[in-house]
Amino acid sequence: RVLTEAAALCHAEIGFAFVLEGDLFRTVAGVGATAEHWDYQFAHPFPVTRETVGGRVALTDDVVHIADVLSDEEYNWPAQAVGGYRTLLGVPIHTDAGLIGAFGLGRTTVSPFSDAEIELVSLFADQAAIAIRLARLLSDTHEALERETAVGHVLQSISRSTFELDAVLQTVLDSAVRLTHADQGNILRETGGYFNARAFSSDVPAEFREVISNIAFQPERGSAMGRALLERGPVQIVDVLADPEYRLAEAQRIIGIRTVLAAPLMRDSEAIGVLAVWRREVQAFTTPEISLLTTFADQAVLA
Repeated sequence: RVLTEAAALCHAEIGFAFVLEGDLFRTVAGVGATAEHWDYQFAHPFPVTRETVGGRVALTDDVVHIADVLSDEEYNWPAQAVGGYRTLLGVPIHTDAGLIGAFGLGRTTVSPFSDAEIELVSLFADQAAIAIRLARLLSDTHEALERETAVGHVLQSISRSTFELDAVLQTVLDSAVRLTHADQGNILRETGGYFNARAFSSDVPAEFREVISNIAFQPERGSAMGRALLERGPVQIVDVLADPEYRLAEAQRIIGIRTVLAAPLMRDSEAIGVLAVWRREVQAFTTPEISLLTTFADQAVLA
């Protein structure tokens, strides 16, 4: 799904996704290619050399753009004769562990990709990395069905992200609440230097929404959201009633918040929002649950 959307929005006739396995790239997905082209790619893993666009991505750990493969003296991959492409774009897929794969998009005429298209497909590569990271996190907690559902939601959000931001943020929030085993949650977004509520879980009462929506949050110690902004990382308050700095007494009273976890939405070292979830009983969030919330915060940033 990620590859399909990337190819469509970047006006590429063909696209492939590759996974790095040792010293070889293996093709795992393709769109727009003929059956013959797909069969060749699937049957021939390729090494990390400058003879392929994926190999150059791995060697440079960066975007690779070949305006015309037939004019490139180093390019030498037999799939070109099968697929007939001329212009190629390769984009790395990273996780915290480093390079794990690449997207390759192609056009059958000499037609270089624009800077905007390169930036767009790079965002899709980031989306793919988040989906992979999310799947691995959930696999570590042995939640197979939850893994399938969560990754599906992440991928479905990609096709809507340009046009239905509120719907995507709601999907991210609902998934985060469910998979961290929280009761409820919300998302704040930055406007004019302040952070205001943008999305709530569906079962959050109107009274609570009104109270929180009237607060302009800033980096400070009085709430988990403010602390996440202040510390630029995930913050947990295990019991708000036992925390002398916690200041959201009215909000706490309305729905009985006890344990809160918040993660900032960071872009270019700047906070643009906060994703927060909470429980109505004192129960600390685990390390995998904190990692999951941070992953969903990354998803919200990309949206």
